[in-house]
Amino acid sequence: MSFLFKSKSKKKGPVAKDLQKHGASGFFPEDQVMGNENSATPSSAYTLTEFPRVLERRFGESLGNRTRMLSELVKTDKLGLGPPDMVHATLYDKFHKEEIGEYFFITGVDISSESMPIAFLNMLKLNQLENQASKEGQISTYCCVNIFRHLDIRIRYESDKNYQVNAVDCRSGTTTVQLSDAIWEETFVSSCMRSLLTNVDPERKLPGLVEYPFAIAQGSTTNCKRTIKCLCKFLPRLVECGWDATKSVHPTVLHNNLTETLLILLSVAPEMIDFTLQYLEKLGEKDISNKIYYDITRVAVMRVDGERDLEMIALIGKVLSSLLPSLELAPPRDSDSLHLVNCITDLLNVQAKFLLERGDSNLGLAVAKFSTELSSDTFDSWYNLAQCYIQLEQFDKALVAINCMPRLADTDKFKVALWNQPSLVDYYKRPLGGSASQCDLTSNELNNLSSTMKNTKEADLLELVYGRIVMANESGRGCIKELWENACMDLGPVYGPQSGNLINFVSPQEVKLVADINLLARNTVAKSPSWFEEQVCDLLMALAARIGWNGLLQLRSQLFVMEKEYSGEKQTDLNSKGSAPPELRRKRLCERWLDQLFLDLYEDLRISALSQEHRDVKYSGLEWELLGIILLRTWNLHDAVACLRTSIMARFDPISCARLLQLYMKQDPQQQSALDPDLVLELVTMQIAYRARFYDSFQVPSLLVLYRLSNYIDPDTIRNRIMALPLAERGIVTMIDSMLGWIKQMTKDSPNNA
Repeated sequence: MSFLFKSKSKKKGPVAKDLQKHGASGFFPEDQVMGNENSATPSSAYTLTEFPRVLERRFGESLGNRTRMLSELVKTDKLGLGPPDMVHATLYDKFHKEEIGEYFFITGVDISSESMPIAFLNMLKLNQLENQASKEGQISTYCCVNIFRHLDIRIRYESDKNYQVNAVDCRSGTTTVQLSDAIWEETFVSSCMRSLLTNVDPERKLPGLVEYPFAIAQGSTTNCKRTIKCLCKFLPRLVECGWDATKSVHPTVLHNNLTETLLILLSVAPEMIDFTLQYLEKLGEKDISNKIYYDITRVAVMRVDGERDLEMIALIGKVLSSLLPSLELAPPRDSDSLHLVNCITDLLNVQAKFLLERGDSNLGLAVAKFSTELSSDTFDSWYNLAQCYIQLEQFDKALVAINCMPRLADTDKFKVALWNQPSLVDYYKRPLGGSASQCDLTSNELNNLSSTMKNTKEADLLELVYGRIVMANESGRGCIKELWENACMDLGPVYGPQSGNLINFVSPQEVKLVADINLLARNTVAKSPSWFEEQVCDLLMALAARIGWNGLLQLRSQLFVMEKEYSGEKQTDLNSKGSAPPELRRKRLCERWLDQLFLDLYEDLRISALSQEHRDVKYSGLEWELLGIILLRTWNLHDAVACLRTSIMARFDPISCARLLQLYMKQDPQQQSALDPDLVLELVTMQIAYRARFYDSFQVPSLLVLYRLSNYIDPDTIRNRIMALPLAERGIVTMIDSMLGWIKQMTKDSPNNA
């Protein structure tokens, strides 16, 4: 067991020194951490008033559950990115003379050493001292899983003079591993991937998850640069980081959690792109054996930048010219050969996408064809090929390319494994529109809560309890009172595999009142399209937009025979020689998944057409949302926007809001948008407020919307327009100010800086 004991210096403690060396995490200003390091009185401390509290049924059960869960996930090879970090606090009930356990989940804390978690736990302790009469037994524990070595780093904190750090082996539960700089670095990369990937994916979120901005500290880029360097150094280990199986058959340099994390970070820190490219180039010069990883990542970073097209194409050509000769000499079915093929395919697909965007379909077609021949199980290759054929109006070949695509998984096994862990969700009870009691706490537990939340009335306290989690947010950061007191109270946080719509978050009565049963049937979790199905549906709709739906069906019948049709004819129409008729032999067998997508798309189009005939029908907010989602799938964008906006008017709908903002981000900025900037400003303001209520202070999707807006409107004007909104309040303006401040720092050529 490895215990690290440190004592507080008279001048400045080792924690503070390490913080000065590395820079504080972005979730609180560095000077506040430094100023509180030697604080003598709790009243002067920076207090955290925006975190939830999950009350344990039995003291210590959350730590035991975490140990068992990690052991199960590792043994079944389903750890993936692992669960979020967890903070456990031990309090003391003086009246009943017993220890009480509370915990919550968190991402975004810097875990490059023990310094930041200890500073964080110290602030929690000071906050507890302000609110708890007894000072006995106050111990807190910070847990963070290292996915590379399958270790759970646990920091048990009593005071700055007495804390312990050890690494729990996830498989065995033992603590014999000695902590090293390498383990801390791996843990940091693990937490970085969890933070960024969770923030952009509602399916990964847990109810009450606290999300702090990772590596973002206003006024400083120290953390950002340190994070980028660490992520880049780990690129040769990208296979260990895992990948999203719903988007790629296997991991490649461009399809893995590590590269995706780096690109997400750069999307909200574009000023760091030059630094990243230079550092990747240095790594390539220093680590020749892994140069291919750094070069392909440089291509991806240039692609994100969007202003280095010539440089990107030159680099692609240079790297391909060095790789292609090796392809002829590579032995078949060799792991190194597979890696080589994947690297070449990655580069070809970037090149094909670039050519498609430039409108050079003929050259793009040649590149896409080569890519599919080289790697027939790569989705991107076939997708690009189908797009080339559509642009060239070779619609039959486009449909054949779609039929040749590898069928990607509907769900990610690592996500599913986490969803199936009761300890990650059973503490929460959805409010469901206030249709049922949502408090699972005993009277003793409520009394203890009241004694630690003295500024909250008992009636108000009950409204903050969702099962066994208390979700207070006293800071008011990001607050729009009307939103927090209505939609937030009725719906709660929207998370998990059911977060595609509000069917499972509104009251059962509201769901029963949906008149059109088809709206429900097409929006169940089982029928919600996967990422793969969404991409294919977009291609089919692109074809339908060119030749019409009936033309697409006719083309399908000319090219394919359906499986049922084939099975029937095979048994009844064989000729005397025992072979199938010539017209049947000339056709391809339509893949079952593609046949099903045609059926699903037909049903969506039917619902869309009926909605045009019944424009005078009055729908509920939920019905408008469900109809709007279907209209988006069928490319009826104008009516989809109208439906989703109406849903928001009926009751703020976080799903409709997110869908509209996603549509804004997808649309070509050079073309006329169905969403004007003032509407987008109002939508993103409400989205920021809603997510801030449930502890999301990072909000990458909202930051990206603000970045897009700042390309055309300077940040000061954005702020002024938000200030002029009827819903503008101090809490939301303060939070948006900090986000716009970061954007100013990270934007070189905004209208304000031009």
